[in-house]
Amino acid sequence: QYASNVYEAAVIANLDGSEEDAVARLEQALRLGYNRDDMMRDPELANLRKSGRLQAIIAGYRSTPQR
Repeated sequence: QYASNVYEAAVIANLDGSEEDAVARLEQALRLGYNRDDMMRDPELANLRKSGRLQAIIAGYRSTPQR
């Protein structure tokens, strides 16, 4: 559940316009095992998908097994 809490904090930071904070928290959520597919589908991260940042974050963790 901790990964979900970190993810929710990332979404809030992103919606608040704190993109760098959001990116750092998304990376942390992935390290904690947050589901990449759920992250890619989240409409509240559309700006990060559009800029390619979300794909770059996820690509960095592709080889890490999901928990």
